[in-house]
Order: sequence, then C-alpha cells, then structure tokens
Amino acid sequence: MVTGHTSGVGRAVVERFARDGSGVGWVGGSTVATILANRLLPGILDHYLARTNYEAQQTDEPEHPRPSNLWGPLPGDPGAHGRFDGQAHKRSAQAWAMAHRGSLAGAAAAIATAATAATAVATHRRR
Repeated sequence: MVTGHTSGVGRAVVERFARDGSGVGWVGGSTVATILANRLLPGILDHYLARTNYEAQQTDEPEHPRPSNLWGPLPGDPGAHGRFDGQAHKRSAQAWAMAHRGSLAGAAAAIATAATAATAVATHRRR
C-alpha cells in the first residue's frame, strides 16, 4: 500500500528545518527505516532493493494519455496533489516529535530519573 503525507505536512517539516537552522533531518518512516538498515547492514539493503524494487514500482494499470513535460514545463500549476491524496495522512507523529524534541527529551529524562529513583527505593526497602 502506498502511504504518504499531504503537502501541508511536508511544508511544515521544511519550515521547521529552515527555522531551527539544521536543514537536515529524516522525514518519513520509510526514510528512517532505510537509513537505519543501511547503517546496520550496509550493502544488504542495496542488494535486496536491486532484486525486488523494479517490479515493486510497476503497475498493471494502463497508461492514460497525458501531456508530456519532457521538453518543457506544462502550462498552469498542477499543485502538489495527485492520485494518492486519498491515502495521504494529514498529520505526522514524527514531524510533531521533531518539532517538540526538547520537551520530549526532558520528559524522557524525567521518566528515567523517576524509574531510577523508584528502583533505588525498592532495592533499599528489600535490605
């Protein structure tokens, strides 16, 4: 199944990168999975995709006649929408987490501190 995000989610992510000055980030679950897999097993993912992905990108749907943009742009603004709009997500948990990573890091640190304190108290009571 093809999934993606609406153009509004992509725009928000690009604006966030521009605002925080990093200009670098991983956007989308498949992007994150691919980068991590390539870091853990370099070359294996390349081999797998080379064997399988050509067929994965093909369709049995007949090609519909359409104007060609091979030699120049088409007239008008086609926008950022297409036939997969019905499957696109309007929100992204990953984009939200990227925008709030400081708060999330603080919450994770607080939870880790509380868990460590609870473990220490439980261990002390057993003695």
